[in-house]
Amino acid sequence: MSNSSNSYQPPRFKYQDVIDELEAVAKVADSLLAPNNAHIIPQTIDALEGSRLHDGFYNWQLNQPITTRRSEGEHHPGSNGPYDLEGRLCYSWRIKPEKQGRKKTPAQSFVVEGNISTRMELFGKQRAHDAVDERLAAWRFEIGDNVSPGVFFHSQVSWHIPASVHNSDCDIPRFPCFLMTPGECLDFLLGELFQIEWPKLQQAHSTDVKRWSASQGYRMSRLLEQSRKVIEASAGVSPWIALKTWKPDDSGFMLR
Repeated sequence: MSNSSNSYQPPRFKYQDVIDELEAVAKVADSLLAPNNAHIIPQTIDALEGSRLHDGFYNWQLNQPITTRRSEGEHHPGSNGPYDLEGRLCYSWRIKPEKQGRKKTPAQSFVVEGNISTRMELFGKQRAHDAVDERLAAWRFEIGDNVSPGVFFHSQVSWHIPASVHNSDCDIPRFPCFLMTPGECLDFLLGELFQIEWPKLQQAHSTDVKRWSASQGYRMSRLLEQSRKVIEASAGVSPWIALKTWKPDDSGFMLR
């Protein structure tokens, strides 16, 4: 796969993989999620399902976040972490269904284009202080495009922005990452907040975990393998710059 923007092809995802991941993660994590998620997650899955018949680009987004229950020091083993925390996740994906044949035949896959961002936030307070909740951290897992300046699959931290700067996050640094879909990102968020409980729940629901582990594992291995190839083929620039400037030229390189 080359680094040329002329050969760029936006990544392709299977509808069923993305749906299964989010649905299965939410099912296994039911006891770790706030009660209001009972309608949020089915609604956003229905919205993605409905886009299979959409012509052109479709904005699949979740503005009312998926929210975890309170993590009472559980971000450290033994529940002795210094914070009580609540996690929130929302996303905005601009996708294009790949419809085949007859117009009313539902698309089985989609490509991503433009704004592909899954945002996570932590709200809470220090356990040792009688304080009010406030936002303590925020970050995003994102997918770039053919003109994005950083590494294609990346994460970004939301920094504190001075009052003199209006309506803009500083978009550097961009850290390489290999988590993409909302289901994967929810898996990550739960693993950070519930260090002991989330792995236990996965082990107790192994059949449901299989619904997302195969597609997640395949994407991770393919992306890591492609990264290795780019690094080994770097010439004239450092391996990091080669990886930073790489763009996919095969839409289906992560598909099973």
